[in-house]
Amino acid sequence: SVPLTVAANSSGSNIRLNGRSADGYAFLHYRNNADNTTNAEIGVSDAKNMQFYTNGSERMKLDASGNLLVGMTSNGLTSTGIGLVRDGTSHMYSGGTHTLELGRGGSDGDILKFNRSGSTSGSIGVVSGNRTYINSEGGDGYLYRGGSSLYAWGGSNFFATTDNSKDLG
Repeated sequence: SVPLTVAANSSGSNIRLNGRSADGYAFLHYRNNADNTTNAEIGVSDAKNMQFYTNGSERMKLDASGNLLVGMTSNGLTSTGIGLVRDGTSHMYSGGTHTLELGRGGSDGDILKFNRSGSTSGSIGVVSGNRTYINSEGGDGYLYRGGSSLYAWGGSNFFATTDNSKDLG
């Protein structure tokens, strides 16, 4: 009912906001557009993590390196959760169910696109309602095992990459 209310509970817990402009630590800015260009900002300038808790447990962390961790306390594929790493990689780990579910509603087409240097190199999608396709843009597609190309597909055929080395049945 008022612009700001801060109150301690019976155990003495409270909210503390400390900011010192001289050393650049701990800042929180919310300003009206008419004031200046800063409209929202939350941050800590030293090498600390920003952590978010619910029900007494850490649920999300923006670590001092700029990595966003959701449901995990360290980045990597050893703890359940999602890690968005500042170098552009993503880590997802599930403790016993499927890790990633992607969908497309209402129409056929790409669900997942692959790019190299800004150009689409392929995609995986759905056609005719529930059929999955794998598409290689601009040339043959390949299936690899252990770093070696085993099979390829072109415009009208599917073939072993080494002549007469694979029996397709």
